[in-house]
Amino acid sequence: MSTDGPSDEELTPAERGLVSHLAVMRVEPHPFDRALSRRVLGAARWQRAVRAPLRLAEVFVSALRDALGPFLGRRSTSGDGDSGV
Repeated sequence: MSTDGPSDEELTPAERGLVSHLAVMRVEPHPFDRALSRRVLGAARWQRAVRAPLRLAEVFVSALRDALGPFLGRRSTSGDGDSGV
């Protein structure tokens, strides 16, 4: 990492705090936790798998709400600028 950055006097208090936290991270070695990696990847995979079906359900419910809205006395929420009057 380069030390060509601004001096400590030019940094804001938040930036100085970040630099001190990062310095601790550079000094202390952290062991690689394979179990944590598996959990994170597993969570990302199932979230990716359910994203498309949930989005489809959202679109379907929104269309159903817009279609039944006039019968239930509700205005459309499609945001097309029509006031429904």
